Amino acid sequence: MSKIKESGITLSDNIKIVSYIDNMAECMAAADVVVSRAGAITVSEIAALGKPSILIPSPNVVRNHQEQNAREFENKNAAELILEKDLTSDALYDKIMSMVSDKERLKEMSENLKPLAKVDALEKIYELMMKMAKGDRK
Repeated sequence: MSKIKESGITLSDNIKIVSYIDNMAECMAAADVVVSRAGAITVSEIAALGKPSILIPSPNVVRNHQEQNAREFENKNAAELILEKDLTSDALYDKIMSMVSDKERLKEMSENLKPLAKVDALEKIYELMMKMAKGDRK
């Protein structure tokens, strides 16, 4: 945050940059575009909320799972991807501006997220566990 102040960048009232939030779903729901890492929980929330996103996977994770998550969303035209090695302020700015200036594209990305959302995952896990508890391993 101090780097932003030092850079002299002026943010408009509708742009919020915070170091930490504990109400992620609420903040995502209010966003037109989510800029985020690509961990499993985060991409699940993005899909469930139908929020177009720019995913910046961390390269410092086991088996590069964040990049795999981000590529899956990108391949389905449900998100944009910027690898950390390619991340610059210009690259991020260009992606954001490209997305927010094309409402049809945002709508299409949001629609493409629907099949990726697993909103009934809890019920499916419960059903599977109950089957297993009864000895049904199929």
